[in-house]
Amino acid sequence: MDKDLIIKYISKTATKEEAQQVLEWANLEKENETLLAEMMNKWVADHMPENEADDRKYEEFLLYRKGYDSSSEKFRKRTRINIFAWSIAAAVILFLLGWNIFLTGHKGETESISSTMALATPQDPASNMRTLYTDKGVKAQIMLPDSSMVWLNSDTRIEYPEVFDKAERKVKLSGEAYFEVKSDSLHPMIITTDKGFQIKVTGTSFNVKAYNDDNVARTTLYSGSISLLYKGAGNTVIEKKMRPNQCVDLYDEKIRITKNATEEQLESASIWKAGRIHFESTPLSEAIKTLNRWHGTQFKIENPEVLEYRITANFENESIVQIMELIKMTTYIDYS
Repeated sequence: MDKDLIIKYISKTATKEEAQQVLEWANLEKENETLLAEMMNKWVADHMPENEADDRKYEEFLLYRKGYDSSSEKFRKRTRINIFAWSIAAAVILFLLGWNIFLTGHKGETESISSTMALATPQDPASNMRTLYTDKGVKAQIMLPDSSMVWLNSDTRIEYPEVFDKAERKVKLSGEAYFEVKSDSLHPMIITTDKGFQIKVTGTSFNVKAYNDDNVARTTLYSGSISLLYKGAGNTVIEKKMRPNQCVDLYDEKIRITKNATEEQLESASIWKAGRIHFESTPLSEAIKTLNRWHGTQFKIENPEVLEYRITANFENESIVQIMELIKMTTYIDYS
């Protein structure tokens, strides 16, 4: 492949025909895709505006690029990683990787169901429960029996009946989902999570993140009101009512409430719906879990100390190779 043509593609000056030629070349072999990612990383680093990072962090980046001694204690304690990732059109990434797939479309339009998503029929013929699971790297949008809409993030399982009973609408969730619940004050929806809390709602929009292997579960309310039910001291049940623009974190039987969440906090909670990943001073141990769910990539950590470092970054449709190359370029962390 002609190097000048690749540079035209990276700098977004290539024609549609030239871009298609680069994509077809990248899709031929894994080595081609990796080379394209490396060249894109270098281009981004060389064109990174200095005003996107404060002077100290930008100097750290430049020192690293010039061969700064990353083994020094001074360097190792600089734990905040700032990555300025570029945006790539969704169609391009779908062409290369096909990982960001919504299984059902908006406005009732139905698309083909991916083999990586399981829509199970009842194992017990006498049961009317339905189980849906989105595999790692897959997302889905579904409609519940009451016409409520649910968006499922990767590695998420939801269980619900074919028909809700007359008293309440019971749903079980493990993972992350965004709900737009149809209003019905006489028949509340009860969402049970594996993290030891329930959400009681009559009609509203909210995001809940409750992965089994996460240390913290988070509920973010956008409109209406919901109630969180969780166990307190002596197995007593505590009910906490949430109002719009509130975030509630539950961890180790403790609760932390953000009563007036900022616009950025609200957006970051459900940013995954748009195919974006947001890390805000996120420990690498948690970031790795997210990357594993999004890309199905298993990580083997050679040095446990790196798990304590924190990442601040935004990614939009980048492949796992591109993400890891950016982390490698902007930190002393290496990978293979």
